[in-house]
Amino acid sequence: MSEKVFLLQGLTSATHLAALQALLSPTDLEKAILSVAYVTHAGVRLIQDELRHAGHRVDAYVGIRNDITSKEALLALLETGVNLHYVDTGARTLVFHPKVYLGCRQKQAKVIVGSANLTEGGIHNNIESSLVLDLDLSDVGDRTLVDSIIEEFRELIVNYPRHVVRLRNQTEIEMLHQSGRLVSEASSSPPSTVSRHRSKTDDLPRMSLAVDPQRSVLHSVLTKKRAESAPYNGKTGENDAAIPDLAIVWQSKPLSERDLGIPSGKNTHATGSINLDKGMLPQSVDHRHYFRDEVFKTLDWHRTDRHLVYESYATFGLIVKGVDLGEYRARIAHSANTESVSYQQHNAMTRISWGDMTTHIANPGLIGRIFTLYKDESHVSRFIIEID
Repeated sequence: MSEKVFLLQGLTSATHLAALQALLSPTDLEKAILSVAYVTHAGVRLIQDELRHAGHRVDAYVGIRNDITSKEALLALLETGVNLHYVDTGARTLVFHPKVYLGCRQKQAKVIVGSANLTEGGIHNNIESSLVLDLDLSDVGDRTLVDSIIEEFRELIVNYPRHVVRLRNQTEIEMLHQSGRLVSEASSSPPSTVSRHRSKTDDLPRMSLAVDPQRSVLHSVLTKKRAESAPYNGKTGENDAAIPDLAIVWQSKPLSERDLGIPSGKNTHATGSINLDKGMLPQSVDHRHYFRDEVFKTLDWHRTDRHLVYESYATFGLIVKGVDLGEYRARIAHSANTESVSYQQHNAMTRISWGDMTTHIANPGLIGRIFTLYKDESHVSRFIIEID
C-alpha cells in the first residue's frame, strides 16, 4: 500500500534535501533516477555524499541551454560517479523541465515529483512543493507506475539520441560550455550580448515533440528583470540598472529559406535580408507603417537614391537557439511609396539586412523556427534578434 505525502518546503519544516537524502541513502538501493531542468554546484554539493554512495546506480538527466545549469554543476555530478546525461532540446524556448526523483529498492520505491530543481534554492531555500510517494512494489499498481517512469526515461534516450547524450568526461562538459550551452558560475559578466562565440551556431535541430507549440501573438511586455524565458545569457548582477528594458515588438511566422537567405529554387535569388511582414502582429496593426513609425522611429533615417526608400542602421544582439553570438551593426530599409504594388498588396515595406550575421543565419537548421525582435527601451538604437 503506497503512502502519499505533500511536501511544502519553506512554509513547513520539510525540505526536499531531507527527502532526497532518504531516497538515495539506503544501502540496498538498486536504481535511482534524477531528472531536473536546472542544476547548480551548490545544489549538487548538498547531496554529494549520497550521490557518491549511490554512484552508477543513479541515472541523471539534466537540462542545458537554459542559462542556469552550469559546467561546475555537471563536473560535480560527474565526479560522484552517476550516469550523467544532458538534455538539449535545441531551442531556448523549449525547456526540458520535469523534476522527478525516483529511488528503487527490491520491494519498495520512493518517488518525488514537483517543482524542485537540483539547486540550493530548489531543494532547501525556496518555497517549493512536491508529492512524495512511498510505493510497495508487490502492489501491481505501484509496480506499474515505477516501471512506467523507468521506461519513459529509457525511451527518451532511444527516441532522441542527439538531444539526450551521456557525458563521460570533463572535456565534453567544457565543450558544452564553450559552445554557449552551459554557463559558468565563475563568470560575473553582466547580461549583454558581447561577442564571445564567433563560430557558426550548432546544428542541433529543435526537439520534435508529440504536441505542437502554441504561437503567441505580439504582446507588449517590458522585462525589467531577466526571467527564465529572457533572451540573455550570462549571470544577472545585483544592479538592476545594468539590465535592459526589453519589449517584444515582433514575432515572425516559421522562418522560410527565403527569410534565411538560402533559397533552393532555381529562379529565387538570395536577398541577404528578411522582410518584416505581418508575422504574428494583431490584425489591428498595419505592418506597412508599424516598423518605420513605431519600432524604429527613434533612429536617424536618410533617403537613398531609390524612389522613396529610406535607410538607417542599428545595433542588433543576435541570439540563436539560446547561444549569444554577439552584436552586429545592420542596415534597415523602408519603402515609403504608398502607390507601389507591394504596398497595395499589403506586402512588407521594411526589411533588415543580415550583413555580417549571415554566417549564423544562412543555416537550413533554422527553417521553421521563430524570429523574435526585442527593442531595448533604454537605448534608442539597440535591438535583440532571437531565433529559436
